[in-house]
Amino acid sequence: GARAPSLDDARKTAALELRRYKLVKRLRHQLALKCGQLQVKPPLLVFERWLARAMLEHGDDAVPTPMFPAVDAGGGLAQDLRRAGVEDQAAADAAANELAAQAKAIAGKLLASDGDDGDDDDEG
Repeated sequence: GARAPSLDDARKTAALELRRYKLVKRLRHQLALKCGQLQVKPPLLVFERWLARAMLEHGDDAVPTPMFPAVDAGGGLAQDLRRAGVEDQAAADAAANELAAQAKAIAGKLLASDGDDGDDDDEG
């Protein structure tokens, strides 16, 4: 059978997943802040729909690491923002593209820290 991971490997995996959790929380917060700037309430399950569309339509390129959708697949996030009350299509598109860029940057931080024991994230 398969051997259990070493204690060191288990610690590294746990640290990586804790960092992923914190960075996903930051991305969700950025999404909520963007909705606030657009003067709309964040749509129900908007993050989950954004993630699912990216995974279904673009696969690994769109989700470079689990939980970080790096594209607005099919303009779905922008459509969700429009349904929530954003009247200007260009503003919704720009917000969705900005959030996707932020997600890609945050995913890059996570990938760069893979194997790095430093806890340099700033909650914000």
